[in-house]
Amino acid sequence: MAAVQLSLLDEEPPDPSGVDRWPLEPLLVADGIDPDGAAWAAKAALRFGVTRRTVHRWRHTGHSTAAADTAAIRAGLHPAIVWSHWT
Repeated sequence: MAAVQLSLLDEEPPDPSGVDRWPLEPLLVADGIDPDGAAWAAKAALRFGVTRRTVHRWRHTGHSTAAADTAAIRAGLHPAIVWSHWT
């Protein structure tokens, strides 16, 4: 039997919806956080259980599917409510 070797590059399988990254702004709005308001990053970081650096990165590059799912669930939302094309 051949051993399977995983690398850090294989951290997540391709998303069947065809979306590589999910934008942060719809999640902020759905959770009642003003993306242009004062301390939006601190509020989002606390709500989603990540650092402010992470939410700034998400705003610039988007979430991976796994991170988007986790952040939405931590906000008490189903991802399909946040992103209409979620499958």
